[in-house]
Amino acid sequence: MKRNKILTFILLAGIALHASSSCTRQEPDILVRETAPGVPVHLSLSVTGMEQGTPGTKVVQEPDIIGEDSSKEQIKNFFVFQFEGDDVGAKLVANPDFYPDASKILDGTEQVNLLPTSRDHPGPFILVVLANRSSNTINAPSDMTLGQFLKDFDALESYSSVFTEGDNDARYLRMSGSVFIPRDQTIDENFSTTVNLKRNVSKVTIHVKNTTAGSDKVTIHQAQLQDINTKYYYLTHLAEGINARFEDSYSVTDPCRINKEREPFNETEQTFTYYVPANLRGTNASTHQYTKGLNAPDGATRFCLFGTYGPDNTPVIYTYYLGGNLTNDFNLNPNYHYTYNITVNSKDSRLDYRIEDMAEVRFHVDANCYMVHPPLVEGQERIYAIPIRRAAAFWNAKGENGGVYGASQWDKKDYSALQIHADTPWTAGILWSDFAITNPSDFLVLAEGQGYDPTDPNQSPYFKIKVKAGMKGNVIIAVKVNETIVWSWHIWITDYNPDREDLMPINGANDPYIYQVEGGHLHRYNNPMFKTHPTDNADGYYNGFIMDRPLGASGASFDELNGTMHYQYGRKDPFPAIDQTGALDRLYLNGNSHQTVLTVSRKKLRDATGEQDAAQTDKYGVDNVRYTVCNPMVFITARDSTEKAYKGYVATWTGTDGIVSNNSAPWLDPLFYDHGSTNGDSELFEKKKSIYDPCPPGWKVPFRGTFDNIEYVLGNATYIDKGMTYYPKGANDKGCSIYIQAVGNRWYTTGTLSNFVQQGSSLGRYWVMDNMEGSYDKGRAWTFHNTMIASQSLVAKTQGFLVRCVREYGVVVK
Repeated sequence: MKRNKILTFILLAGIALHASSSCTRQEPDILVRETAPGVPVHLSLSVTGMEQGTPGTKVVQEPDIIGEDSSKEQIKNFFVFQFEGDDVGAKLVANPDFYPDASKILDGTEQVNLLPTSRDHPGPFILVVLANRSSNTINAPSDMTLGQFLKDFDALESYSSVFTEGDNDARYLRMSGSVFIPRDQTIDENFSTTVNLKRNVSKVTIHVKNTTAGSDKVTIHQAQLQDINTKYYYLTHLAEGINARFEDSYSVTDPCRINKEREPFNETEQTFTYYVPANLRGTNASTHQYTKGLNAPDGATRFCLFGTYGPDNTPVIYTYYLGGNLTNDFNLNPNYHYTYNITVNSKDSRLDYRIEDMAEVRFHVDANCYMVHPPLVEGQERIYAIPIRRAAAFWNAKGENGGVYGASQWDKKDYSALQIHADTPWTAGILWSDFAITNPSDFLVLAEGQGYDPTDPNQSPYFKIKVKAGMKGNVIIAVKVNETIVWSWHIWITDYNPDREDLMPINGANDPYIYQVEGGHLHRYNNPMFKTHPTDNADGYYNGFIMDRPLGASGASFDELNGTMHYQYGRKDPFPAIDQTGALDRLYLNGNSHQTVLTVSRKKLRDATGEQDAAQTDKYGVDNVRYTVCNPMVFITARDSTEKAYKGYVATWTGTDGIVSNNSAPWLDPLFYDHGSTNGDSELFEKKKSIYDPCPPGWKVPFRGTFDNIEYVLGNATYIDKGMTYYPKGANDKGCSIYIQAVGNRWYTTGTLSNFVQQGSSLGRYWVMDNMEGSYDKGRAWTFHNTMIASQSLVAKTQGFLVRCVREYGVVVK
């Protein structure tokens, strides 16, 4: 009789951790214990067929039998575990045994060993069999309970690792089973039992038929199974009499999900078959197939089809969430076979939320930054149209041709040439990017137009960009009138999409604090701001969220901070903190490979052309807002010791003229609290959002207090070399953690980068908005460091800090 003591093997060879980038887990320490003497018993193993998982499917039993003897053909190896007890607290007794050749047990030539019934171990017992694990090592600490074992799993690194490889290209699926041995049943040499094994995976069969034709004709190119659970559990099936059940937990901070590689779709009709670990994500309130995905739970498995239509090969994506049905059930149970028949008969996405038409995206809300998302399939492209109306709102006379601020109406200089009327021609160009654009005209596909009003069919008030699959980074595009820049826009090309429409905080302001969105997460902080309902006169984020990364960053981890931007208080235009190669302060001008540093200008009273006013009036720097609009690449520094200060203020880059700027207003906007109400400009400006706010539509610079209570002294945050880890549930719950990046700042007198990832003392500084009464040259910032937290510090407006955008209301603005 062959019996392997795997505990000894683990101690000699070390613990094999099965982890992937999508899922990690803590492995318990292995504790040595004596192996109790065992008795040989007869164990029979059988394989149970798969159960019907979807209504209307004729296949009820489908065990994928190969040959006549299904057990021999489907079981390669197995472990045997023996627990004493009848519930989740049952303790593992003796060392688990590994049987590498199941056929010898199945044909009766060998037996298995069990701990016999005795005075010290009277039972009851739970016998567990785990079959077809790819490794002959497994964790088995001396105090392991059945409840702990139910939570244990291997983390899949790829879809193919769901199979255990055998000889002659054979592939085996993991199976498990159990049997309850009551106390009145003795385990001795005469003992025998049968364990029925069931698969720990779901089988998914998807029949796809493409019947589109005529103007609706779609060519489907690829298919992909997405959000596969990487938790490949050891035990998913429990016998009658055992007071326990299999549960599949989900964490938004560690989602444990991967996608299968994309597969070609070469026919008008095709069948796809998958075996995936159990994924129990519950149900929602959907009553129709076309609305199932609107409120899909995080981590639910979905099947996607990628196609194109029309002469321009416009991308279109079809998404089907799997589960017990295609309406509201998201559960993929182990040992269930789910069959779906999908007919693609249209590309019309107006009422079918499963269809994402990737035709030209035309933004309707004015902003200074737009998040654009590249197509998912290599070779595909997507067109985005950006409105230039904001330039007219700024320069045109108040109440005329969309004018709100009347920036051209200034007694020191005539700026009427920068106004935009219905017939005014304009041109657009790339100022800089943080990645190389080989052919700028291939990115900026429409670089000229006339007028400003998107409601007038005779005007062409949009420039257009083409974003290709795989593109990622930041681009600044400026529009000129009469050869002068009148406005510029930050294009943030990213796979991060925080605009999830169905997202609302659970229980209002309470736990959880982390929510999954496409390409990342959204956060909420545990402080009064996130428990306050916003009103016209009160600020709060009761139904709000904050991004998981600084504005412009390519990701949320420090290694993904390419594209992170610094901003001066009250400015809309970004300055790079780090480029795609990890080097600092380098840009690609007009998309080309030439790299240069930004221009830094000592602060003077300037007009929009850069000329210094010889009069040096008392409002020192009053025209710098106009100057920065026309010169978005110039970082304006504070005065040095040789320059005269206005009323002693030296740290501001702008002045107050009551038209385009007000140093006491949030983010310098004198009309901040008037947008959407007294000005009647709701189509032009979002409520309580500065005209200079650098965030995308629906997002804004957060108000003072947003970062309150995130402090080391409170025990809810830990300083790390490149940032901070914040625990919104408190220091006792490290499982819920939020990373806040430190990327230093641009120094206010030189414009150079400072405190950037210095070993042990990296500085994190984030702007917040405030009514800055009595502080002409200071803005509010939240600062963290390895030695201090200053959540409401006053700092020079000329400093360059990070911005982490917040969404105030539970509404997505497009």
